[in-house]
Amino acid sequence: MAKKIDVLAREVRIAVVLDQDYICLTDIARYKNPDASDDLIRNWLRNRNTIEFLGIWEQINNPVFKSVEFDGFRKHAGLNSFTLTPKQWIERTGAVGIQSKTGRYGGTYAHTDIAFEFAAWISVEFKLYLIPKASRTSGKESRRPFGRDPTPCRHLLPQARRAGGAEAGAAAPGVFGGAMTALTALTRLTGTRPALPGRPASTHPRPAPAHAGSMRSIRSQSPKGGRHV
Repeated sequence: MAKKIDVLAREVRIAVVLDQDYICLTDIARYKNPDASDDLIRNWLRNRNTIEFLGIWEQINNPVFKSVEFDGFRKHAGLNSFTLTPKQWIERTGAVGIQSKTGRYGGTYAHTDIAFEFAAWISVEFKLYLIPKASRTSGKESRRPFGRDPTPCRHLLPQARRAGGAEAGAAAPGVFGGAMTALTALTRLTGTRPALPGRPASTHPRPAPAHAGSMRSIRSQSPKGGRHV
């Protein structure tokens, strides 16, 4: 039974094939043209870049992929006379990244790697909404920037913002701006710097800025008429 997610007011089905999520390309195509979804998929398959991508994906993930047949498709891809359907691609090359289903949950399905590429071809906006929803459905959250939560020490941020005063209130909009302003205030409050992605925590206090008076005292000790080095 296929799972269903809602993306920009469109229902998108996700089927499990060999313990992998396969997203329905037919449903994605309907976002652009509900009446010609099959034509959109065929036009995408005619594209040379698409054939290159599918062939490389199969060579990496499919040990029985027929590379000779793939070379034939790649040679003619992009020509005006070149046509290709999902069924022809599967039968001629032994591809596993795209599946064609019939019946109640029928349609053209593709592995998430391939489905996201197709979604980008249909609409970049649709792809960006599709990725997190499909990831949550499969139980695999999409990775955040830098591979971790961009707001470390989240439970200390309220205290840090209070300590930061006006500086925290003037934080730049967005997660990173507010987080970094709060972390700056937290460093001043505790004397330590929390660990950031790729940077260890620091327990060394920040050196106090030099006083203007100290420079005057150094100049006063210099010989008259001489230049202080």
